Amino acid sequence: MFAHVQTAKNHENLALFLIFALVLLRNFALLIDGFGEQDAARLFNDAIIWSKTGVLDPALTQYRARISPLYIYALKRSVDLGADYGAIVYIMNAASAAAGALTFAAAFSFFRHFLPFGGMIIAAAVLAFAPSAFLASIYGMPHTIGFFFFMCALAVFAAAHLGPRRNRGRMRWIGVPCLCLAAAIKADVLLSSGAFLGVLYCARRTGLADLAQAGLWIAAAALTPLVLHAIWVPEAGSATQTLSYASQWNSKYATGLENLFSPGNLVITALFAGPVFLGLFTLALAAVWRAPEGRKIAILALLWVLPVLLFWGLRDGNSARHLMPAAVPVALILAWAGTRLPVSNLGRAGVALAAVALNYIWIPPLGNTEAPSTQILNSTAALQSQVDFMMIQGRKIETSDASDHVLVGSGVLPYMVFNVLRNAEAVAIEADGLRIAPRGGGGAFILRQRYVRDAEAAKKAMQVAQAQGRRVWSPRYKPGDLARVE
Repeated sequence: MFAHVQTAKNHENLALFLIFALVLLRNFALLIDGFGEQDAARLFNDAIIWSKTGVLDPALTQYRARISPLYIYALKRSVDLGADYGAIVYIMNAASAAAGALTFAAAFSFFRHFLPFGGMIIAAAVLAFAPSAFLASIYGMPHTIGFFFFMCALAVFAAAHLGPRRNRGRMRWIGVPCLCLAAAIKADVLLSSGAFLGVLYCARRTGLADLAQAGLWIAAAALTPLVLHAIWVPEAGSATQTLSYASQWNSKYATGLENLFSPGNLVITALFAGPVFLGLFTLALAAVWRAPEGRKIAILALLWVLPVLLFWGLRDGNSARHLMPAAVPVALILAWAGTRLPVSNLGRAGVALAAVALNYIWIPPLGNTEAPSTQILNSTAALQSQVDFMMIQGRKIETSDASDHVLVGSGVLPYMVFNVLRNAEAVAIEADGLRIAPRGGGGAFILRQRYVRDAEAAKKAMQVAQAQGRRVWSPRYKPGDLARVE
């Protein structure tokens, strides 16, 4: 009997290794060259400015220094050490590729408490083809790395409460540091913290002591980015200023049911996992809820999914990236329901393959990261083409004879700023921009940014800048011929 159990476990471990290896190879084979999206460029720009000025300016970094302080600090230290900027961008992307693959290992460890071996394979297939999880693994963003550490903490927590009793001793020493690291790298992964309460519910350990312990884990993690931010930005790190900033942020990105049910947000919600997966998830959740042995898992999934979907879905400016952590409970529910289908193992495999195939072909290839295509493998070329265009913007600014520049636009601006900063010898923060001294001589110049949402706002911003004698740059709009701006 023991030999049989050991053999089964060896098969699971072999399958886990093969899945990890295949996902890792996929991620690196399709790795984006450059910044996969504008926020990746913003984070690196923050790090360069911090390194060059010695100041982590909260006015420039906005929410990023509060949400991802450790990630920005790691980038800043790389700049301090004189690493080539192109190499740092590659490392950002490679780190996400590795973390994305390692997340499968952590998720596999977690799934073992709820699913048979066949169910774990189904769950892995869902995660492998969920657009948000795939995109998180092919370009550099902190949420991928943060979520990996979150899953490590959750897997350890689940092992302590649902596994053999001998596992409980290592819980605190592994789980708490992992959760604190997760929050320091990307604080909003803590929106998934309901999963810890779900584990306690599944373990029938919902007493005050157990809930308090989980609460202390979450509280320690939530405090970590606040403490780091207070250390690096003392003037903006007090509790009063933190609450004031949170209130301002909440006002700027106000919640409303109209956002949750807006066409754009509905599309994003459908595409973070894929319309077929999400539709089957709602049906499977109902089926799991009706099964006495599955209701606990359904509650675990709801405690995990709902805070993520509601926090981001009720706000304007949502993205599939924000919803990526919800892909794991979606995979868990689909796998649990799939293993209960009243058909043979071969039949279950056929149903799973059909669901994956149908979900994959649903949306044609796109280079969009906010509302991505389900044809993930076919869409990387389109995304890379967009990134290639973005990565060359702004390269002529420092060679211009103007001393005062204004960038007008939206998503392309962080790329333009990066292409100026990469050749900067010195940087100084001005009231309305950056003063940059380029390498190899040449006069210093001012670089300002004007974010606009439409052509009319762009036209006004360009007219004001030109009236002030400033050089205007905009890849999308035409600063040299304002009459043509539509």
